[in-house]
This record gives sequence, structure tokens and C-alpha cells, in this order.
Amino acid sequence: MADGELTRRAMLGRGVAAAAAGVAGCSTLLGTDEETGVFTQWLPAPAGLGTDHYQFRYADLGTLATERDHLGGEPDVFESAWQPVGLAWEDASAVVGAGSVDVITADYDRADVVADLRDAGYADGGDYRGYTLYANEADATAFAVGDATLLTASESQFVAGGSPDPVTRMEAVLDANQGDAERYPEANADMRALVEGKTTASAQPGEARSGRFANLVASGFTRVVDGATVDETHVYVYEDQRDVDRAVLKSHVEASENATGGADALAAVEDVSYETDGRLGSITGTRPADTLYSG
Repeated sequence: MADGELTRRAMLGRGVAAAAAGVAGCSTLLGTDEETGVFTQWLPAPAGLGTDHYQFRYADLGTLATERDHLGGEPDVFESAWQPVGLAWEDASAVVGAGSVDVITADYDRADVVADLRDAGYADGGDYRGYTLYANEADATAFAVGDATLLTASESQFVAGGSPDPVTRMEAVLDANQGDAERYPEANADMRALVEGKTTASAQPGEARSGRFANLVASGFTRVVDGATVDETHVYVYEDQRDVDRAVLKSHVEASENATGGADALAAVEDVSYETDGRLGSITGTRPADTLYSG
């Protein structure tokens, strides 16, 4: 990866509220322009997950199901998040990722989910805020099962800066959801600016790299599927308004066009435009819907 080039899961910049420089993480919003509370209600302040920063993401699977004929393939990749539960992706209406915790809203029979977990060796770990906890020590994963919402976390999932056990992390997410813990946008001004910029992403610490995106503190993108077209916006939050440079955004797109990449590459975006607003810079455009989930 060339200096200054961004990928879906690795962005350049300074870690938000961190003493050392870091790598800003990129996350995804798929679906309609719903209020951001749909996903921010599930995002605890990073301390609740034992870290300084984390990625978050939101996918509107209900909209994807409606638009499935326009997609390049079935988005069944989401099903890996809740295995061994036998739930099809089209039965889920939304997935929120809070770092290493996935929150799945779906239409399911609670008894069937419990049976799947018990058959896979999960043991009942008691109740928490209306959810029943299940843990599997063999593979260090855990679930919290509610009537229409399912949470899951695993020790094997990356947690920057610390790794509380899966049950503790799920409990932190539930605390935030029920208003008894500070949420990420409330705890971090850069994340608040990002969410207000109509995108869903966060920063996570990592190795600093020099590049075109100097003083970047957060970044992310949204994709809204509308028939055969996807409306796409990439938002970059900088430390100061003076750091925002439209020419830098343009050179980033040009670098993407000259590089090889998959469907996520900016090279696939058409009708590109650039905007700046305070300390936010954005790249907007469209792409064919059949480039999503095409392989």
C-alpha cells in the first residue's frame, strides 16, 4: 500500500484522543438514511470495551433484502457473525458492530436460538438486562439472547488496547443501549463530528504512517443502495479546519484509480465530487449496485 492510500480497514491519521499517532478505522453504513440513533444507541464509550478507540459499523439488512435483485450477489457474509445460530441473513433487519461486539436485530424464535447454542456446547451464564447469556469456553465466544435482538462477542476478535472477556463487552454494549453508560459520540468530540457528518466510523490506535492525510482523526463511509445505484459518501475528520484540503481528497481518488483493488476501491465510484465543511472533508459519488457482494 502506497503512502497516503486508504483501504476499507486501514486509514491514515492520528489516533483520536490518543497520546501517540494512530490509524483511523473505516466502517460501513448500508441502507436508508435513518437517524443515527439506530446504531449509536449500541456504542459504548471505548473505555467500556477496554480500549481507547474502536471501529463501529451499521448495516440495514432490511433494505438489502429489498434491493437484493440489484446486488452482485447474496450478502450472506453477515451470517458468519452469528454462527452457530441458524439464522438466515434475510431474517435479520440490522447489524450493528461495536468494536468486537455484534448486535443483530432479527425475526427469530428465542427457543430455537437457545437450542442451537446448547447443541454447539454453550452453557447458560445467567441473565443480564432481559437477555440470557451463553458462553462457550472451548472457543471463547459468548452470546446474549433477547426476544428480537442477539449479541455476540469472541475473544478472537480484535480489540485495540485491551481485551475484556466477551460477556463483559456485551454487558457494556447493553448498558449503553439502555442509557446507563456513556456512548461513543458523547465521549469523543471527533466521533460526534463524524456521526454528524452522516457517516458511521471510528478511530482505533495503530502504527502511525506518514502520508497525504496529515492530522486525520477519524474517517468512514456510507453506502445507500437505491435500485441499481449506490450513493456513496466518504467523510474525513481532521484535527483542524486548516488541515482540510480538497486537492488532497482528489489526489486520493486519483491514486485509487491507478491502483488495483476490489469492489471497495474508490476507482469504482462515478460522478465524484468533493466538499469541505469546517474540519470535515468529503468525497461523494455513485457506483453500480451489482459491484456489491459480487465475489
